Amino acid sequence: MTRGPAVAVVLLMLLAALTVSVEAHVPMFPEGSESLEDATRVDDPTKSWVFYSDLRSEGTADYYVLSMKQGERIFVSLTVPQHYTDQGFLPSMALMGPGIEDNGTLPSYVQVPEGSGAMVITGSLPESPEYEPFSPSAFFELGEISVEAPQDGDYYIAVFDQATGGNYGLAIGQRESFTVDEWLLVPLSSVAIYLWEGQNLLTVLAPPVITFLAGLALMLGASRRRLQPTDALWVLATGAGLLVLASAASLIYQMLWSLSQTGAEATLAVTVLFAASALALGLAALRVAHCERPLNKVRPSTRIILIAVGGLGLLLWAGWIVGPVIAIAAALMPGGLLTHRLGRTRPVL
Repeated sequence: MTRGPAVAVVLLMLLAALTVSVEAHVPMFPEGSESLEDATRVDDPTKSWVFYSDLRSEGTADYYVLSMKQGERIFVSLTVPQHYTDQGFLPSMALMGPGIEDNGTLPSYVQVPEGSGAMVITGSLPESPEYEPFSPSAFFELGEISVEAPQDGDYYIAVFDQATGGNYGLAIGQRESFTVDEWLLVPLSSVAIYLWEGQNLLTVLAPPVITFLAGLALMLGASRRRLQPTDALWVLATGAGLLVLASAASLIYQMLWSLSQTGAEATLAVTVLFAASALALGLAALRVAHCERPLNKVRPSTRIILIAVGGLGLLLWAGWIVGPVIAIAAALMPGGLLTHRLGRTRPVL
C-alpha cells in the first residue's frame, strides 16, 4: 500500500474510534425567545443539540419548547462560559409541562403554561469548569435535568436570571446524530462559539491568519529555488494545505486557551487527535505542491493524496470546508489543467 492510502486508512480508523467514545452536539445559535408564544422549538428533542444564546438582561427569560412522547427522556444541561460567571452571571432554569410536579419557586416574570407544573433548577457554580474537546472551550455546568416525560405534550424550558444577563449554553437531548450537512458545517460554527465564550475577535482570528500568511511566505520562498514551473496544481495544493494547517493552528490555540482554565482532562486526547490529523493532512498537501514532478504529468499517487486530504479534511473538520473542497477539486481536474503554467519557470539556484 502506498503512503497516501495508508495514511487515509489510519485516519479513518482514528475517526471511527472518536465517534464511539466521545459525546458531540449539533450547535445552534437561536435568537432569544422571551415569551411562551415565541419559544424556540427544538426539533427532535431526544437528539443531542447545544443552543448557544444570551440572556439580554436581568429580569427576563428565554423559552424553549420540546414536543415529547410519554416515557421519552427529557435531558437538559445549562452551561455558562467562565468569562460570564466571573461577571456574576449565574442563571437558573425550569422545566414546565403536563404532569410535572411543582418543585421550587419561579420569579413572577417567568411565564408558566396553563395547567403545567414547574421543576426549578437553581444555577449552582461548581468548583472548576469543564473542557469541551470538539470546539475547545471552557464552561461551567450550572444544572441538569434528566426525567421521563410523564405525558404526551409540549414541555417548556425557561432560562432566567434576576441579577444580570450573559451568554449561556443549553444542551438538549442525548442521542448523538448528525446529518451530513450538520457534520460538515460544524467547523463554520467555531468562530461564533469562541466569541460566545467572550473571546476577542482579533485573538480568535490571529493564529490561523498568521499561520496561513507565514506558510504562504515559506512556500513562495521555496518556490523560487526550484526548477518546476508554477502551475495550477502548486497553487491549489498550497492553498488547500495552508487552510488545513491554519485550522490546526486555531484548534491548538483554543485548546491551550481552554486548558489554562480547566487543567488537563482525559478528553484532551480528542482535540490532540483532531489537531494532529489536521497537521498531517495540511503537510501532505504542501508536500504535493513542493515535490518535484515530471512536467505536464500528474502521478496517480498525487491524486490519491489530494482525495485523502479533502475527504478526511471534511470528516475531521479541517480547513473550514474550503481547504478540503479545493483539494478534492484539484484531484479531479484533468492533468492538462493541473499542469497549466500560471507564471514564469522558477529559476535555478
